[in-house]
Amino acid sequence: MPLFSLDYETFDESVEYPVLISTFDDQSSEQRRLKSAMVARTFTLRSPALTYAQLQAYRDFYDARQGALTAFTFVNPEDGVTYNVRFVPGSFKSSFIDGIHRCSFQFKSLGAV
Repeated sequence: MPLFSLDYETFDESVEYPVLISTFDDQSSEQRRLKSAMVARTFTLRSPALTYAQLQAYRDFYDARQGALTAFTFVNPEDGVTYNVRFVPGSFKSSFIDGIHRCSFQFKSLGAV
């Protein structure tokens, strides 16, 4: 499985516990339970300033995975853990401002390797 090894300037991690909420007929009572024991992690990354050729490397990586179709590995810089991830659908964005290219994207964790 390929490793994501392109540079990034900013990194954010969001953590969510998948909770199923059932509301009863009285609308004031509810029952909550975990859907899964796995924590849902989303990683948001933004590239440094890029030339057009450098931007193409990010697009090539994304295109080689066909967006969210194919998984790959990513090492979390905060804890050093390697995760199997996929691109979040619709999250890959590129911009061109004042002669500088940048891109941003999100990965959804499928679990630690």
